[in-house]
Amino acid sequence: MATRGRDHGRGRDRASNTELENNPTNFMTGLENMAAAMQATAAAMQATAAALGNQAGNGNGGDGRKGPMTLATFLKVNPPIFRETTNPTEADNWFQAMEQALQAQQVPENQRVEFATYQLTGEAQHWWQGTRRLLQQDDVAIPWNALQLEFYKKYFPKLVRTAKELELLQLKQGQMSVAEYTNKFEELYRFSKICQGTPGDFEEWKCIKYEGGIRSDILSSVGPMEIRVFSDLVHKSRVAKECLKKAALKRNDGQELHQRKHNQNFAPRGQKFKKKGKQSAAASNGPSCQRCGSHHPNRPCRFGSALCYKCGRPGHMSWNCPQGRT
Repeated sequence: MATRGRDHGRGRDRASNTELENNPTNFMTGLENMAAAMQATAAAMQATAAALGNQAGNGNGGDGRKGPMTLATFLKVNPPIFRETTNPTEADNWFQAMEQALQAQQVPENQRVEFATYQLTGEAQHWWQGTRRLLQQDDVAIPWNALQLEFYKKYFPKLVRTAKELELLQLKQGQMSVAEYTNKFEELYRFSKICQGTPGDFEEWKCIKYEGGIRSDILSSVGPMEIRVFSDLVHKSRVAKECLKKAALKRNDGQELHQRKHNQNFAPRGQKFKKKGKQSAAASNGPSCQRCGSHHPNRPCRFGSALCYKCGRPGHMSWNCPQGRT
């Protein structure tokens, strides 16, 4: 019975194929229907994949996350912790690092304040508890710029920022190395109002200000190049410093060699020369005294007699002789 059924089905298929082959119109219609069905199936599969991707992104941290994110997921990236500090630069560094972490993790705008303030500890946490009560209204999420304004008002007041700007304008390299000067310059320039726009707007000013603070010997090398890309200017300044250092070492080596040759040609004379000089002087003025070794012709030797060498009287010496100094 089963064999007869299969044979009967095969017979139907052969008959159908024969009918399509004998009727070209029906054959083309069948191919078109088949192609349309395949296209519909492919479209349905793409729609299903897109829906699954959006669901994953809106759920637990996909690349296209747009929905809520859990605090535990954000803490996995180890965001920085902020404690009470009197150093405004440290406060600014923390806020910049936190803002970068929130952007990298694509934390939604309405959750950023909550996640960032969770990383406040100690006195900073107490400060935020009081500030939040002033900013919170009707359980509406606090805007990120509101937190930024209050944070900088507390830990980086306008007066300190102005002082940083003045410090940048007066910054000079002095005895600092090129690396130390560059680090100090980059630490201060971000607080300048001129540098708050897009980098292309202040790149030239930044290079001019950097050149204005470096030492004159380095400036004489990099200044004529008129470099207006800051990274290139720093690199050329380091190269110029190394060249100056090598030139100074070479110059010192040449001076030491010249001094060594000079000392060899004019070596200091020893005791024999001094003794010979004394003997020559004594010979020109007559024989020396056998008692004191000095030359005092026509005058008795007073060595060891406690008499003044000038007037010959006792009670004083030649340096305080009443007749005047010898």
